[in-house]
Amino acid sequence: MQTIPAVQAQTRFGELLDQAQREIVEITRYGRTIAYVVSAHEMKEMQGNVQRRKAAASALRAYGASVLANRATGVVNPSEEDMTPLANELRS
Repeated sequence: MQTIPAVQAQTRFGELLDQAQREIVEITRYGRTIAYVVSAHEMKEMQGNVQRRKAAASALRAYGASVLANRATGVVNPSEEDMTPLANELRS
């Protein structure tokens, strides 16, 4: 990841956009990170990761609720068959 000051990003914006196609670029002001510039491809990939993690978290919460609901019937421990899809989703 390349780091450049905000003044340089402003004066060399075209080069910044070209660089962002190859790697994430960190923009700093007075030595502190203020922004990152990423390619459209990278951004879509990050958004997809966020959506997959949200879906996995939702599935895990739903599963947890079903486990709590089943405690009354004596079914407490989830089976490996129940947990495998959740584990795979969390890994992706």
